[in-house]
Amino acid sequence: MSQNTDDVNSGRPLPVSICVICGLAFAVLALLSACGGGNGAPANNVPVGPKPDFGAAIIFAAAPTDDDVAELAQKGRDVMGKYNCISCHSLGDKREALNGPPLGKVGARYRTRHKDDLQAASIALFNHVRDPEAYPGFFHGDPAYSGQKMPAYPQITDPELRLLVHFLLSKE
Repeated sequence: MSQNTDDVNSGRPLPVSICVICGLAFAVLALLSACGGGNGAPANNVPVGPKPDFGAAIIFAAAPTDDDVAELAQKGRDVMGKYNCISCHSLGDKREALNGPPLGKVGARYRTRHKDDLQAASIALFNHVRDPEAYPGFFHGDPAYSGQKMPAYPQITDPELRLLVHFLLSKE
């Protein structure tokens, strides 16, 4: 049976299967555009959805006393050694051919970004180390580190990570 070309404009509803196909095609296109054009990465490399809350605000609720800062920083340096952070990061200002960015002025960068709010800087750094994908650091997107991603470190306990953050924030 041949199809009458006048059926398109005859006012009859389209068959259900065509409506379903068009609806699915529209949904796929909407999803692809929301995800950065279908390349598998979110648009502008911004994580999609709510960021995980690691309880850092509670951990850094009280600022350490001036007398405690040096001791906390030293213990944090020990944590850095325990998890071999220096296999990817230098403690100076230069990259030194390592995969990760230098940590020489990381404390100053975080304090500046957070307008000298030590608690906000501490929380941001804590969250970055816990989940760098959800909380990108200063060098996120830098072409010098393309293809290099810091893994999340869920194995670092909260008390250890608190010490590590105190050490990193001491880096001027």
